[in-house]
Amino acid sequence: MKSAVCQVLATGFLVLLFFDAVQARECLYCRDLDENNFCKRRDWTCHAGLWGYCFTRKVVVDGKIKWVHRGCAERCINTQTKRRVVKMECCTKDYCNWEVNLWNK
Repeated sequence: MKSAVCQVLATGFLVLLFFDAVQARECLYCRDLDENNFCKRRDWTCHAGLWGYCFTRKVVVDGKIKWVHRGCAERCINTQTKRRVVKMECCTKDYCNWEVNLWNK
């Protein structure tokens, strides 16, 4: 009985992994965006998975933008300390982080 339950759970897990890979959301990935919202080097793509997000993230230290970048994330969280602010804008469609510009926000 225990063996059958484990087998069903394992099969279900594999089906979920397959479904996640097949339905993976594609996002733009760039570690360093310039002030015109273009990648300084080269845009890549990443896979956010079925439950992940495409994001654009701005990191501000001591009131100055240190960098803005795009990518994939499992969670969308803004954080703030005395000196550092991390603002994320997230979306859930393929390549939806292309037009998000955090330089002026």
